[in-house]
Amino acid sequence: MVASAFTKAPMENAINGMAGAINSIKEGNEKGYERAYDAFKTNVKLADQRLRPSTSFIVMHCRWAALIRLPRRKMRNAATRFGDSQMLMLAEHGMIKEVMSCRRRGRSLTSR
Repeated sequence: MVASAFTKAPMENAINGMAGAINSIKEGNEKGYERAYDAFKTNVKLADQRLRPSTSFIVMHCRWAALIRLPRRKMRNAATRFGDSQMLMLAEHGMIKEVMSCRRRGRSLTSR
């Protein structure tokens, strides 16, 4: 049980612990069952603790990506609505930085 805290496979160890608990029930070994079930519970808790930070990072990344995509969608919708084919083409090909810098300076895209 202590050694599983240092391995990189706590969920696999939890499954093995549950298999040991089931085998102990079949054999009628109550102490073996309790020991294997405790190992199962400990390893499931450990797997949950290790998974939690990565899932919170994924959620944070998805929210951040959605905030980044929102202005791009609005810009594409505006380009489509007003018939600005050049801005739409640049936006579709990932050249948003160039479009935004031209818009900030108040210039058209073709003038340099």
